[in-house]
Amino acid sequence: MKIEQERALWKLQNRAVKYYKLGEDHRWVTCLVASRIVGHYDKGATAALARNLSLSVRYTENLAKAGVVYRSLRKFVAGHEAHHMRTGTTIKHWTRIGEAMIKYDLSPHEVVETLRTAADEGATVEQMMGAVDGEEHTIAWQKRWDVAVHNLELINSDVDVPNSKRLHAGYALRALMGDMTIVVAESDE
Repeated sequence: MKIEQERALWKLQNRAVKYYKLGEDHRWVTCLVASRIVGHYDKGATAALARNLSLSVRYTENLAKAGVVYRSLRKFVAGHEAHHMRTGTTIKHWTRIGEAMIKYDLSPHEVVETLRTAADEGATVEQMMGAVDGEEHTIAWQKRWDVAVHNLELINSDVDVPNSKRLHAGYALRALMGDMTIVVAESDE
């Protein structure tokens, strides 16, 4: 049994590598094959596939995730539509919508509609996920904004706020908003 399993794994890996090397047009075959390897064989099978593809394990797992999402949606989409959705989006679209499917308990029909819309409109992954996240996405940005405003108020406060607290607020703001120049008075300490 072990020899048969190893032979099957070897065939799958060779198929994945062959189609990956053929380029972007054949990447989906690699996704589908990876979805049959990742998590289905002994420990190390994913790492071996990643090594054979000259990719990171994480990216190989993402290929497999996209393949799993595609397999799960096949019965909800006609062949020509599935082709349009695959060619009009990237593997990252499929990976991220798969994560959202679990996070938000989306139905297959909602996922298909989201991917179809993304393909039709040429939406980026961020645009697609912004639509999916909807209210959740807006709430997260609102919280980020509120924290940023609070830190700015601390930095610019006329009230007796120790410079060390202003300094920490500046660092927190910098981490929150990305790399930008923040001028903060020198610490009292």
